[in-house]
Amino acid sequence: MSALDKETAEAHWKQLARYEIERLSGTLLMHWVNAQLQLIMSWVERAIQQEGWDPISPNQRYGSSIVEVYRIVDEAVDQFFSLQVPMSSDELSCLCCGIDNAFQVYANLIVSNLASKEELIPPVPTLTRYGKDTSITAFVKKELLDQKVPDEKKSSHIKYAVSHLSKLEDSISEQWLKKRPSEKLDEGSLDD
Repeated sequence: MSALDKETAEAHWKQLARYEIERLSGTLLMHWVNAQLQLIMSWVERAIQQEGWDPISPNQRYGSSIVEVYRIVDEAVDQFFSLQVPMSSDELSCLCCGIDNAFQVYANLIVSNLASKEELIPPVPTLTRYGKDTSITAFVKKELLDQKVPDEKKSSHIKYAVSHLSKLEDSISEQWLKKRPSEKLDEGSLDD
């Protein structure tokens, strides 16, 4: 870019600054982000309600709900960065906080659906010919092995979510650098 082109670009930028395009687009962008976050939250709740807790395949030991949640989040992030409007880190921070909240809601819904230890261990039978400690230990071991599968299926969703979270963060960071190359994201800026 030549010096003349830079001067022309700066002159045009100063003229546009009078119209406060960034402030106006920021307000519209925040409304769009809030609408997207509401959609994401409704999709998270719907995905949990429809989850059958069956793995997708023997190699993929997680259910379809976590895959659907990540698909929706990726779609929202891609749409955010494809918008052709000026944006600041405030809008990105708002989007990231909303996504974080959606994952927290998802994890809390999964954990709340797990069975408690008291529900997994049956009551002690009243009449046995063995000592009390022996019968309880044998019975509990058998029941814990039998009941491990459903909790394992549900916890695999969380393992999948954690493993793909760094990919999502890297994707957001890369797209932000493409959109605003002069502003590099700090590691803590997405957590705020």
